[in-house]
Amino acid sequence: MSNQQRGKWGQWGAIAAVLLLAGCPRSQPPQVSEPSEVEVSDTEPAIDTGDVEAITEPITEVVDSVPEPTTNAGTVYALGDAIAYENDLGKRAKLTFESVREFSGEGILQTPPDGKTWLAVTVNVENTGDEDFIVTFNQIELVDRQGENYRQNLRAESVLETDLTAVPSGETLQGDVAFEVPEEAEIDRLVYDPSNGLCAQEESELAASFPCDRLPIVVDLVGE
Repeated sequence: MSNQQRGKWGQWGAIAAVLLLAGCPRSQPPQVSEPSEVEVSDTEPAIDTGDVEAITEPITEVVDSVPEPTTNAGTVYALGDAIAYENDLGKRAKLTFESVREFSGEGILQTPPDGKTWLAVTVNVENTGDEDFIVTFNQIELVDRQGENYRQNLRAESVLETDLTAVPSGETLQGDVAFEVPEEAEIDRLVYDPSNGLCAQEESELAASFPCDRLPIVVDLVGE
């Protein structure tokens, strides 16, 4: 190709470039909208208290329906008080825990071991029912100031001259119940549970036969 031809093609190329630039649309800068004015009210919005009442009313009903706490601690009596007892099994009696005394037997095998003391609780039972009334083993416990429980002791029981046996209907009998406790123990109460622990068993059907709302019977031994 000659120089003359190259010159012509160059002129045509320049003209084409100008035409292309003229035909292309120019990009416009993005337009920024002005912020809109927010109207602020001088008055605070009203609060609908109807919803609040609807919420608080059932809460009040729940609080009012909570029962007062109850306890099966039983009634506390003093030594010498006559305690009336009756259950749905035909047992009725008046029991009086007369006194608590220390005692010992004779010989090596009939005395308390070292560091121990034997105590006898004298009980008076008046049978007001139609069947024999029996104070069975483990129905009576002694409790010290630290909350330790002491059940009847058969070895100490065997030393007593009179022990508590079945009381026939219409009769009155006085007997002793024996315990073995540490010498340093400060015994302050007696606990009598004629249900033999049934009242403490939630699933016991037989517990319904006992006045569990008044059991166990507690006797204050120190009079404080």
